[in-house]
Amino acid sequence: MTEIRCGGCGKKLALKLEGRLEIYCPRCKRYNILDSNKEYQSHRLVALERNK
Repeated sequence: MTEIRCGGCGKKLALKLEGRLEIYCPRCKRYNILDSNKEYQSHRLVALERNK
């Protein structure tokens, strides 16, 4: 099985699952999104505001 690791700090978060997986890393506060049909994405949590 493939391991899912945080894109920021490399901490092991899960084993590979099918479908969409969203995991918050407690170590570095990064929000990791994995979709088996799309590329891997990793995001640092920030306040989101819409541009006017």
